Amino acid sequence: MSQSITKRSLELSVMQRREKFLALIPDHVADKDKFLKRLAVEVELMCHRNKALSSCNPASLLLAAMEAARHRLSFSHGDCSVIPFRGKGGGSNAVFVLGAPGIAKVLYRTGLFTRIEWETVRERDQFKAPQGSEPSLYFEKALKNRGDVVCAYALAEMKDGTKHIYVMDHDKLMQIRNISPSGGATYAEWEDEMYAKAPMKRLFKRLPIDPDITEQAAAVSSAIDADNSYRDPDADIVDWAALPDNGAEPSVAEVKKKSRRPAMNNGPTEEEMAALSKLADEAEDATRGMGGRE
Repeated sequence: MSQSITKRSLELSVMQRREKFLALIPDHVADKDKFLKRLAVEVELMCHRNKALSSCNPASLLLAAMEAARHRLSFSHGDCSVIPFRGKGGGSNAVFVLGAPGIAKVLYRTGLFTRIEWETVRERDQFKAPQGSEPSLYFEKALKNRGDVVCAYALAEMKDGTKHIYVMDHDKLMQIRNISPSGGATYAEWEDEMYAKAPMKRLFKRLPIDPDITEQAAAVSSAIDADNSYRDPDADIVDWAALPDNGAEPSVAEVKKKSRRPAMNNGPTEEEMAALSKLADEAEDATRGMGGRE
């Protein structure tokens, strides 16, 4: 590679790859450079606050930052985060994690919704969600001693007044938690947020918007697929982003590429990792051949 990634300042690493990041930021962003500078500072601050991230593969940190840039989401606003996961070889990779606020933000950008709500419901909360031709929901959070988790819900109200509600019961929430790649560690720190995110993702799949037609809806679907902290046991397929163990820098083409694998697969094979590494090298060689610079 023409420029290796090291565990130096992540802010500097992002800014040195300015053109690559700008190519990922959506065209409707008015000031891409301003957004990129803020993103670079956010990545640097996360590594300072979480020492476990500092020991992660630096290429995986850049890949997570690229996902945030691609979907115009902010780490500091809670739209998304980066979590260290132990790799098969013993090292750690930083993984892009989408938050419920991030899903809501990109849904609002479609211009189709007036209200998006999500919550984890506990034993002493007041909650009713009768289903039918006109679904409704009542939720009042207990002010103390809320008890154990009962369920979680997500609600989306469209401009025409139509309400879409998805309630996920306790057993399904626990099933998703038990197969989390983090082994439940992420839930220990952000329990209610992680539980509430599950019905948000299920709800999106049921909303009457076509990702093939609506650009912003496609962005929501892509952001959900990029979240490697979540595995839906009922999904037929999951999307994944392979990162070579040798620290090779991901290319723009790699970040945008959608690869399909059977559900619940733990990652790419050695042959697939080698192929992706080759793609990254070829992209770098092509850039040098055109006289491009990082």
